[in-house]
Amino acid sequence: MDKNLPSAKNNIQVVDLVRSLAIFSVLAGHFADVLPQPRFPEKLVWDWITSDGGGGVIMFLVVSGFLITRIIDLGPGGLFKPSWKNFYVRRAARIIPLYFLQILGGILFLFSLIFFFGETSRFFIYCFKLPRAGVSGSFWLSLFTFWFNWAAAFKFDEWQQVGLYWGILWSLAVEEQFYIFYPFYLRILGNTRRLVLALTIMAFVCLLWRFDFPDHWPSTTLVAVRGNIHAYGAIAIGALLYLACKRFGTQLLLKNKLCIFFSCIGAICIVFSYCIYELGDGIVKPILIAVGVFLFLLGAIHLRLFESKNLKIFAFIGKYSYASYLFHIAILYLVAPSLIHVDVFWALFFYVVVTAMVGFVSYRIFEFPMNNLIRGWFKIALKSKEV
Repeated sequence: MDKNLPSAKNNIQVVDLVRSLAIFSVLAGHFADVLPQPRFPEKLVWDWITSDGGGGVIMFLVVSGFLITRIIDLGPGGLFKPSWKNFYVRRAARIIPLYFLQILGGILFLFSLIFFFGETSRFFIYCFKLPRAGVSGSFWLSLFTFWFNWAAAFKFDEWQQVGLYWGILWSLAVEEQFYIFYPFYLRILGNTRRLVLALTIMAFVCLLWRFDFPDHWPSTTLVAVRGNIHAYGAIAIGALLYLACKRFGTQLLLKNKLCIFFSCIGAICIVFSYCIYELGDGIVKPILIAVGVFLFLLGAIHLRLFESKNLKIFAFIGKYSYASYLFHIAILYLVAPSLIHVDVFWALFFYVVVTAMVGFVSYRIFEFPMNNLIRGWFKIALKSKEV
């Protein structure tokens, strides 16, 4: 992707549109778990739109791989001699302040509900449950060292489960594990050809290989380990997407029909992934979604259609999806009881709107100022439109 192309601006609207779909999938999947199911035939539509919150996470990870590779390439030193200071400061400033606020806020919220209201309902446990007493040390250590995804895989039964407010943090841990070593790998590989080969192998192994796990592992461990492995492959697919855009971007800008073809095939893959459940032992779905997002964005990034102002409202929730993702379980806990008797589709719409507004307010009053403050300490500028 040439730096002079329109798509090299700070925010690519179609990428935010995909993030909007991703966060909607996550919200809908978790929302459906706590509300009564609609009657037939509405249930067919409801089951379809709420069927795959995990697929939304895969979309996020593909987009993440694309954006982080793009940020490194457009930063000091380029893709293969990245500035470590620039990369790690930017990453820490963007991720850590809100992440730590989420953890601290969760602790305060949890104990306030217990102390003042004696809250111990099943819904409260579903959202906020901590590990059982005596084994919580590994839980807190894994949260603050970004190894929660693996700790949760092997300690889940010992912890006697945890609430979704904490459980969703596995995907953030996957990202940080990938990116903490990413600049080193880029320097070692040294050129695009080697990087493409390495990422392709990683994507193939993580997304396509049917791993044989030990028979004595609990089912929760098997599912979590497979999910972690798929996640690394999704990030690799995202990085390959950026490299494809960079290599073929100029040609694709001149070939609208080819871009439309890629976008349509990618959209079909994504839509079809919501029509299946666990085909291929849970392997087919992540592949369809990752490949679908790759193909859709490969075409859509180079189509003016997706930069239309008419689509801006649909990109809104995706643009501010970091806070929406981190806080959507707390919002769910607060709003769900009042929506029990509301039509489920309107209830979901209300939940999505509230979550989007929380994401927007969080970015304006906390994320952006903290990002600016931390970068200022290290003399790394933050552009006003960067999200």
